[in-house]
Amino acid sequence: MGVIAIIMTIMVLELKTPVSGGWQGLLDNKFILISYVVSFTGTYYFWTVHHELFKYFKVVPINSVWLNAVYLLMLSLLPFTTSWVGEHLMAAPAEFSYAVNFLLITLATLWLEVGIRQEFERKGQPLPIAVKRTSKSLKWTVCVNVVCCALTFLWAPIGLISVMVMLVVWIANSVVRSRQSVEEGG
Repeated sequence: MGVIAIIMTIMVLELKTPVSGGWQGLLDNKFILISYVVSFTGTYYFWTVHHELFKYFKVVPINSVWLNAVYLLMLSLLPFTTSWVGEHLMAAPAEFSYAVNFLLITLATLWLEVGIRQEFERKGQPLPIAVKRTSKSLKWTVCVNVVCCALTFLWAPIGLISVMVMLVVWIANSVVRSRQSVEEGG
């Protein structure tokens, strides 16, 4: 989906060129670069989930179009929260906003998955295993993310760290599922 690629491009445009030409210039921007890499990876992950949810349709159902708009709205906030958290790592409001942004993206993706699930039920078609797995993963992520959002007020960097940990888990699960799919012949 082109809109997601544009969101990823906007994030890189938010990166400022280091003041100096040496390695210290990069080190001075390390948190901005880390937040960018985390957000880029998260956006890419949500892009793959989006693809996984929609690949079963030749024509996208109208209710999913509107749910997709909510999903894109939440995703489009990521360049802003990424920039804010990268520049203010120890600020609880920035970290909280960043963690909440990922929570809202996850909730929007889950809502999108529910709409797609309803479309399968409406048509009397069996729900693909990949959609069932996505739902389970998203529900778990919502629970963990709610706790992490609250913890940002105890120690601000937990927002960025929790997103990083969730990404590692998501990617690991994705790799395991891909291997299982290949082994099952799918």
